[in-house]
Amino acid sequence: MKKIITSIFTLLVSLNTMAESYIYLTNNTDQPLDLRIEQSGSSLTKGEHWWQLADSVPPYGTVRFLETNRDTGIKWGKTYYYDTYVTAPDGSEVILQQKLKGTWNFSDIWHGVKQSPWYDDRGLYSERQSFVGKSSTVAFRAEYARVNGDDIYYVIHPDPEYPQQGPSNELNVLAYNVWALLPGLVSKDVTDRLTEISKRLEGFDVVVFSELFENSRREDFLDRIRGQFPYQTRVVDRSGSVEDGGVLIVSRWPIEHEAQTTFSSCDADDCMAAKGVMYARINKNGQKYHVFGSHTQAWTAPENQATRAHQFAEMKSFIDQQGIAAEEPVIIAGDLNVDKAHFPSEYQAMLSTLNASEVAQTADSYAYTADGNVNAWTDGRPEFLDYVLTSNAHLQPVNGTSKVRVPRSIAANVFTDYDLSDHFAIEAQLTFDTEINDSNTNQYRELKVAGVCMDTSNNSANGNNVFVHSCWQPATWQKWLYETSTGFIRNQANPHMCLDATNGNSAGTSVKVWACEDHINLKWDFVGETIRPRKNHDLVLDAFGTHDGADLGLWTYHGGVNQQWSWGQ
Repeated sequence: MKKIITSIFTLLVSLNTMAESYIYLTNNTDQPLDLRIEQSGSSLTKGEHWWQLADSVPPYGTVRFLETNRDTGIKWGKTYYYDTYVTAPDGSEVILQQKLKGTWNFSDIWHGVKQSPWYDDRGLYSERQSFVGKSSTVAFRAEYARVNGDDIYYVIHPDPEYPQQGPSNELNVLAYNVWALLPGLVSKDVTDRLTEISKRLEGFDVVVFSELFENSRREDFLDRIRGQFPYQTRVVDRSGSVEDGGVLIVSRWPIEHEAQTTFSSCDADDCMAAKGVMYARINKNGQKYHVFGSHTQAWTAPENQATRAHQFAEMKSFIDQQGIAAEEPVIIAGDLNVDKAHFPSEYQAMLSTLNASEVAQTADSYAYTADGNVNAWTDGRPEFLDYVLTSNAHLQPVNGTSKVRVPRSIAANVFTDYDLSDHFAIEAQLTFDTEINDSNTNQYRELKVAGVCMDTSNNSANGNNVFVHSCWQPATWQKWLYETSTGFIRNQANPHMCLDATNGNSAGTSVKVWACEDHINLKWDFVGETIRPRKNHDLVLDAFGTHDGADLGLWTYHGGVNQQWSWGQ
């Protein structure tokens, strides 16, 4: 009996040595945040019963900022509070809260934020508020950490911002290494991450993906984004390779021609993949863009740099072979694996070989495209590896900016990891001095589908039905004007009335007209031959019939003639 009592005592002492909870904060903003902790209620001694472990959190960083003992100093029936004030440079503030209540042998813990209820379970909760001038979500969850204490994770997550789609002389490009390797290799949670990535591509005209290797997951992913990007190249590949090259290009606009080449040299494990270059000639309302996507040799040893130099020479030769007119833009994008932060001479050599220039980064851009200091999926040193370049031998943009994009999600299936790849993405917004030849702007015209015209009643009532009817040229109620900047589709008979996707967000939603105002239901994008509600590019404007009076509504994209729109007279 004495041995049993001794064992129980030893176990209790052991458990008490692990009787703590840690509190974490992830900062998904691009601003540094200051932390200040106040303990209230019944008193605890800082440095003996609780510890502030960090007083700031860098942009996109995660810190363990509070440790609280769950036993020592905690008295039965007493209540203890921690308020952590998270302050941004502009003065905006979030208050994170925990509450402990002593029990006869331990303590119970609750968590929340200033404006939320208290929670004592492991559910995922969130509150909305403005922070750093943006609509944001503060999400939090407790997770099992040890026998005598959960840890609590908070994240401050601003709503993602996306570029606005512009006229034909503007192109928004994204290059993203999505880290979708073969099953059994080092990449993790591929399905969940690709699902979240598919929700974060709004506003881009063209996306160059790399490391999209795993076949079945790749096909599922491409099907998922086909509504937004109906035009997709094949993946770079070579017969006899163990694995394809993982590089492909998707576009909102027709791909008139594609071609590819694979590199003749490689090093070590990279030789398993058919790395090379994918080319797509894209037609955005009459303006041609020539996009080359690539993923080159990895690693930084001298022999790897020599292999990359050879690959860049092959890339330049492949670009030259396409015979592209000098007055048309050429864009090179992807994970080029040259770390300009640590190997500036190799960076300059790459630009020289390709006769290209990097699109200038904005002042607020993050400094790296891969950073183990803040990215959950890598522990490597910070590097800048991903680029959008323009060819100096071809039409140069009159305005161009690039920015490192940090795609993150606070969905339950990626919570506490947040990052969607071991790389960040690089985006560029390019404007060229070419004729804006969008036939869908600057004048009222018929909008036609399957030989009939979009029509509405000739009055100005909110909620009027929209349908198709035989075209009658004098009818101003059959004439529409698209405003690229606002996304409005105005009716000529009543120019203050706009096409409205109503409040629905699923197949079968009816389409009406409504007084034009700054509301997402009234905003549309022309994507190829389709018209898509800006709030959900997986849906398209669909004619539910082609007889006079047939309704218009939203439907999932299938490519039928009743979803293919064109401008008439």
